[in-house]
Amino acid sequence: MRDQHIDSAALAGAVLAGVVAVFLQKGPYDWLNGIVSITLLAVIVGYETDRYRTWCQSVALAAVCAFCMLLLLGLILELDFGGGSLEGIIDDKGERESRVKSEQLAVAWPILTFVWCVADRNFMVRDNKRIYRRDEDGRRRAKS
Repeated sequence: MRDQHIDSAALAGAVLAGVVAVFLQKGPYDWLNGIVSITLLAVIVGYETDRYRTWCQSVALAAVCAFCMLLLLGLILELDFGGGSLEGIIDDKGERESRVKSEQLAVAWPILTFVWCVADRNFMVRDNKRIYRRDEDGRRRAKS
């Protein structure tokens, strides 16, 4: 395993970037949301894949990655609800709004967090078996 890792400030920065991408842009989800989502996930996964995490760290990583995935999910749902169109709907003021409701994404977030966390913990167990061995006393030792 590598000693390099993303610290909590970097993960918080990724969440902030996602929040900015979501709330600064008015209207329906579009391709830029998908690009931002994939980019944030690539950065986080790229730096965090080879690092052992505790349960709490796995939950935190899963929550951040699930939040980043909401941007991509919003794009997918926008395309689905609009029949392949990203036009959105027109509100009373004549402005475009998303067909995707925030409640739908709020329900998806804990589900995505759970799935990501379970997958991450399974990866940790599998990776842990590759990196450590048990010696004759039953203690874990790093493989040489």
